[in-house]
Order: sequence, then structure tokens, then C-alpha cells
Amino acid sequence: MQSIIIGCGRVGAGLAQSLSQRGQVVMVVDHEATAFERLGTGFKGQTLLGAGLDRDVLRQAGIERTDGLAVVTGSDDTNVVIAPSRRLPGGSSASANSSVIRTSIRR
Repeated sequence: MQSIIIGCGRVGAGLAQSLSQRGQVVMVVDHEATAFERLGTGFKGQTLLGAGLDRDVLRQAGIERTDGLAVVTGSDDTNVVIAPSRRLPGGSSASANSSVIRTSIRR
């Protein structure tokens, strides 16, 4: 199983470590290089520096062939745009079988 995690904060790094330890192929995308330090030295997945809303970054991450997508950035706006649509900016479909979105919206 291949998964993409967009956002390498506390939640994203923890999820990436957990999936990687379970033997999944994991790609973590973040726009800050220092964020990847949270993954630690034992992380066996891949990292990609770039913006999760960028169509080319998503393609480079493998969005068109991934099984799972977790969007856990610190921005609700970014999370809401990327995860539910499972579509790349510009209209082409992604193949993620499942997606997870993190929001801090309270009612």
C-alpha cells in the first residue's frame, strides 16, 4: 500500500512513522524542509519539499497511483481543498482509494 501525507507537523509525522513501521510505502510532502526532522532517523519513507496545493508537487509525490491520502497541514483551507475532492488542481483525477482530512473547525 502506498500513502501520501501532506503536512509534516506533529500529526503528519506521527502518522508517517506509524505507517512506515507497518511496512507501507509513505511519501511525506511539506513546504518547510525543517519539518522533516520530526520524522526521525528511523523513517524509511520518502520526503518531498513543496506545496501540497501544487499540481506538479502532487504528481511528483505519486498522487495518481497512491492508495491513501492524508492531508494534515496546519491550514484548514488547504486541507479542505485537497482531501475531499481527490482531484488534482487543474482537474485530473487522483486514484486515492481513501483520504483523511484534519480540520480544527468547531461548531
